[in-house]
Amino acid sequence: GRHFINNYFNITDKNKVTYIYNFVQHEVDNNASIKSKRDCLNIVFPGGASMMKYPEMVLGAVNMLLKTDLNFRFYWLGNLVLPLSGISKPKTINQLAKQDERLTFTGRIPREEAQQLYDDANIFLLPSRAEGCPMSLMEAMCSGCIPVVGSAKHVCREILDDGNFGVIVKHGSSKSLFDSLEDIIRNHEKYVYNYNKTYEYSKNQLAANVWKGKMEIAIKSAMDSSKIYIPFTKSAFRKSYYGFKYHANKLQLKE
Repeated sequence: GRHFINNYFNITDKNKVTYIYNFVQHEVDNNASIKSKRDCLNIVFPGGASMMKYPEMVLGAVNMLLKTDLNFRFYWLGNLVLPLSGISKPKTINQLAKQDERLTFTGRIPREEAQQLYDDANIFLLPSRAEGCPMSLMEAMCSGCIPVVGSAKHVCREILDDGNFGVIVKHGSSKSLFDSLEDIIRNHEKYVYNYNKTYEYSKNQLAANVWKGKMEIAIKSAMDSSKIYIPFTKSAFRKSYYGFKYHANKLQLKE
């Protein structure tokens, strides 16, 4: 986003644009000690059938996983209706998946239930085509998780690069996603450090008070840099007088 703004408006001073991630208000315990000892890992994908979440990429990886004897539980959250369901068969994405007790399609569920699954996730999967600043990923990180995202240039990858944790797979590649998930399940001990790192990152970088502090600095910096000093002339005096009068009327209307 910052690079786009710099290029679009031809901004040469790179310090003029700053970015601040969303904050997340979700107080939960660090579950690293519990999650790191599991034999059966919980994998959560919150994308439903939304094309922006790359469900066909995830579906390909899931069907590969289900051909193995690996020990996991995969939870596929969200609306399952395919975009062209009115003229296509099948009509829902779960009809394209191999039937297996390790795979659960929840459909639309209350936010509280979704949040419980986020909190209990060993692996949180979000290999999206495009993202803003994804609250689902940030909420999953609050209790510690192993985030797996795609290599597309959006905030999911930025957060992982910034925190030096998680796994980045090749954008659009089901095979790359499958290989990474298989390695995490088979060699879980190599990835357990992620639980503490994602938890600490959410506490130290994504908390509301941190966001507030960064916003105050950004606003103050913008205000300070916008001050313009002009010589005191009759014209300047008139502008100042009517400016003060205008602001006084605004305050009066506000009251």
